[in-house]
Amino acid sequence: MKPAPRVNHIGIVVADMDSAVAFFENVLGIEVPQVIDLGPAVGRVAMAPCGPVEIELIDYADPARRAKHLGNEQARIEHVAFDVEDAESSYEQLESAGVGFAGPLKTRPDCTTFFTDPATSHGLMFQFREPH
Repeated sequence: MKPAPRVNHIGIVVADMDSAVAFFENVLGIEVPQVIDLGPAVGRVAMAPCGPVEIELIDYADPARRAKHLGNEQARIEHVAFDVEDAESSYEQLESAGVGFAGPLKTRPDCTTFFTDPATSHGLMFQFREPH
């Protein structure tokens, strides 16, 4: 991809949002300005600015979704998010290189985005986002 994508955030699934926020603030010294409740279908998320990158804490409300992404761990990196100039072009480039996807391109209020399928991207999920 030209130009190379810029890291936007790192998504970390946590088992306990309150405990994770306390650790980030009290131990690491990283302020977590707000925890947002996205409802029972999703759970709670928080964005913690850390230099030019943000750390996204994700606490899934649904036990099945939590188990899928977290297993028995206390926390796990779920994805690394890159900002790109053109999400559709990036999607096509990755697809032609044999990368699969966890779903289609989605347009959100803040960006157009998609996620890679970890089985086709070296065991990691990557999010590519074209900010609006």
